Amino acid sequence: MKVVLEKRLGESVKAQIGLPVASALMALVFCGVFFALTGKDPLMVYDSMFSGALGNDYGLSETIVKMIPLALCALGIAVAFRMQIWNIGAEGQFYMGACAATWVPLNFPDLPAIIMLPVMFILGALAGGLWGLLAGWFKTRWLVNELISTLMMNYIAILWVDYLVYGDWRDPNGLNFPLTAAFPDAAMLPSFGDLRVHAGIFVVLIAAAVFTVLFKSSKWGYETKVIGSNPVAARYAGMNIPRNVLLAMFISGAVCGLAGMVEVSGIVGKLQHGISPGYGYTAIIIAWLARLNPPAIILVSFLFAVIHVGGFMLQTMGISAAAATMLQGAVLFLRTMSEDFIVSLLAAAITMGTPLLYAALGEVICERSGIINLGVEGMMLIGACVGFIAGNSFGSPWAGVAAAVLAGALLALIHAFLTVTLRANQVVSGLAVTLFGTGLSGYLGQDYVGQPAGAVFGKIALPVLSDIPVIGSILFKQDALVYISYFLVPLAAWYFYKTRSGLFLRAMGENPAAVDAAGINVFRLRYLYIIVGGALAGVAGAYLSLAYAPSWLENMTAGRGWIAVALVIFALWDPWRAMAGSYLFGGIDALGFNLQVLGLPVSGFILNMLPYIFTVLVLVLVLKRRGGRSAAPQALGLPYDREER
Repeated sequence: MKVVLEKRLGESVKAQIGLPVASALMALVFCGVFFALTGKDPLMVYDSMFSGALGNDYGLSETIVKMIPLALCALGIAVAFRMQIWNIGAEGQFYMGACAATWVPLNFPDLPAIIMLPVMFILGALAGGLWGLLAGWFKTRWLVNELISTLMMNYIAILWVDYLVYGDWRDPNGLNFPLTAAFPDAAMLPSFGDLRVHAGIFVVLIAAAVFTVLFKSSKWGYETKVIGSNPVAARYAGMNIPRNVLLAMFISGAVCGLAGMVEVSGIVGKLQHGISPGYGYTAIIIAWLARLNPPAIILVSFLFAVIHVGGFMLQTMGISAAAATMLQGAVLFLRTMSEDFIVSLLAAAITMGTPLLYAALGEVICERSGIINLGVEGMMLIGACVGFIAGNSFGSPWAGVAAAVLAGALLALIHAFLTVTLRANQVVSGLAVTLFGTGLSGYLGQDYVGQPAGAVFGKIALPVLSDIPVIGSILFKQDALVYISYFLVPLAAWYFYKTRSGLFLRAMGENPAAVDAAGINVFRLRYLYIIVGGALAGVAGAYLSLAYAPSWLENMTAGRGWIAVALVIFALWDPWRAMAGSYLFGGIDALGFNLQVLGLPVSGFILNMLPYIFTVLVLVLVLKRRGGRSAAPQALGLPYDREER
């Protein structure tokens, strides 16, 4: 049987909605590297950004307020783009709609709201529509490229508004500022309570619903799609292309003009210079990212609004609000990647990051108790070897995991005896364990080198969750050990920060004498936590030989144990940060692999250096940001002697 791989002809609706979210997540990681390079903690930056945009009622309302004009302009652009008509003029159409709508309250301020608002709606949409129609007429009549004409008409519209607000429409009581008199209450869209969210949100939802139906179920929607994809076939089928071009440009401009009306009537309450911070241009990116799908446009508009509002919060951290623009650009160019590339890269980041996560989590637990364990690499290797042998012998990957847990715990017991009971140098003891584990795994596994695993962890698609667009393919089509790690991290965080035992664990790393004075057996608990850390390192090794690369090879960990130790510093000894760091490092590893698959003309050896180079850079940057001081437990690495209290 011959299997032929063919490129998908189009993206599914799920992908149209889910891929922008995945692109946003990748952009956060990508830009996080730049924040780290400039000495800023990426997690703190994003916490400030998202808490500012979503963390309270005011931030959320401002985000929705920004979303409304972005979504309307993007919906308008989508109409033209479906026909491969490049309407870059949303900004100008927005201005013309705002201008026409403003004319009503300036000239008829005493009209009641029931008349004022509908007239403003009609004039705003009509002005934007005619401005778009004019560019469409240039195209159909004289074949003028609409990309150039609409772009030039943006500046004409903006300067026309400036002419008015600096001239005849300027408010005589406005202290010479370029703005009109304030609108009467009858010209303002209703808002919700004390927040600035206004009825324009319903305009967005209705427009999205209407276009969804029109695009999918109407003759006109079908014609626009055919004309855009194959104008020759459309002409042969008798479709009137010029008429459809003019209609599409009018509707496109009308919706953008409506966005201008909603902005002046819902938020500003006047027409002024620079009324749009570039909504029309940003909407082009949004429409393209959403693949012209109306529901996806609303989602992407909200994401961009979050970034926009959150960008202003960054200024409190000494970061320019332009960082938000950088983040938007990162979303755009990451979205240009194919669906398959993004999904496979992020799914691989989870897979490749899982052994790092188990090992790093074990090391966090160990170091929180005050003991450095540099034997992680050896424990992972013995876990990989013994897990592979046991899995093959018993025909069950779970038997392999159990054996790996035992093997890692036994090596950790040796480290505990040396460092806790004999108070040996923790660094030397850890290195000895790594050497011993490396040699022992090579000796035990010599007859199994290159053999495929007889029992492996396969991928399991979780019902319902795996059907979530894009995210489902990334997070919920993994193996059982990945799913267990999802629960293990919050469990560890809960234990650290919400339990009495976790308090003693953290206190042991800071001041073991104080814990001892409270009647807690420091030696017994340190033994326990070192063994738990070793057991998790064993699981990390078993994951490599039973799930990630089901086989046994000497030194198959390839330094991942050392990366896990470094991750603890990156994570500041926190389980959640360890999870984020593990997936980040896994993503770097996966990126190198994917670039090789794509045929990038760079040596595979160079690409394989990426995770290790990144490890060194991260350590340098983390310590540099903290002035050369780490957040390590104060008693870390120091032997404890009860008689020295």
